[in-house]
Amino acid sequence: MKNYFIRLFFGILTLGILIGVRYLFNIDLFSEDRYPLLLLAIPFSMMVGGWGGWYLYRRIRNKKNDYQKIFK
Repeated sequence: MKNYFIRLFFGILTLGILIGVRYLFNIDLFSEDRYPLLLLAIPFSMMVGGWGGWYLYRRIRNKKNDYQKIFK
């Protein structure tokens, strides 16, 4: 269950970053002609961001455990 929350956290973080970039560069993603793009881009970016964040978290966690084994 913890892995799913980590993926959800990083997915929401990715979505927040995308919305922040949209705001910074004044990109109008919510116009009527872009709805099909939004229906594909937002869930896809959340899945990729969630999986990528979970993968990095897991990798960092394993390296910390390896260092703890070495220094004991």
